[in-house]
Amino acid sequence: MNRILKELRAVVDRQRNQWLPAVTDKELEKGGALFYMNGQNGTEFDWYVNDRLPSFMVFYDDKDNLGAVKLHLNRSGTADVFLYSEQGKQFLKQVTVPVEAAEQELMELAVLLRREADDKRLWDADIETMNTDVDVSSDAVAEFQSRQESYTAMRNRRMLLSQSACVSKKILEEGWKVGYMERNEPYNDQDSGWFFCLRNGGRRLFG
Repeated sequence: MNRILKELRAVVDRQRNQWLPAVTDKELEKGGALFYMNGQNGTEFDWYVNDRLPSFMVFYDDKDNLGAVKLHLNRSGTADVFLYSEQGKQFLKQVTVPVEAAEQELMELAVLLRREADDKRLWDADIETMNTDVDVSSDAVAEFQSRQESYTAMRNRRMLLSQSACVSKKILEEGWKVGYMERNEPYNDQDSGWFFCLRNGGRRLFG
C-alpha cells in the first residue's frame, strides 16, 4: 500500500483508540476498514476545488451504516479527523494532525488515486483493495496538473459562497425580494463585497 495511505490508516486507528475506545472492530464495517469516498465528485474535483482529497471513512456496521471516523487529507499537508459516537449520530471530536509528506508526494497520491479509483470506476472502496503500491510518472503528474484550469470557475464559486455579504433583514427574515444589488471592493478576505437591499422608487432601502 502507498506509504501515505498507511500513515492515514495509522492516524485513524490512533484517534479511534483515543476517542472511541469502547467501539470494537466487530461493530464496524469490514472490521474497521478505511474507505476512500470518491463517489460523489471524484478525486480531481476535491483536489482542485476543495484543496483536499475526497473523504476517507470508517463506518459503523448496522442498518444506518453511519460514519464513525471521517478523515480529510488536505493539500496543505494536514489531516482533519472527525469522530462520531452513538453509532454515528453524535459528533464527538475534531482533531487536526500533520502528515509526513512533501507537496510533490501529496500530488502524486492524488494522481494515483484518480488512476486506480476514478479511472477504473472503483467508487468508495476499501483502500486495502486498491492497487496503490505503484509509482506515478512525471507525465501522469503533468497531465493531472494541466486539468486544474477547468476547475477554476467552480473553485471561485465555492470561495465566493464561503464569504459574507451585506443583506437587508427584510430579505433574510421576511422573504422580501431583492430590489437592488451592488458589488463593491471587499473589506477583507472574508467579505464578498456584495450588497443586497430593497428598492422603493428610486431609493435604496436597507432595513
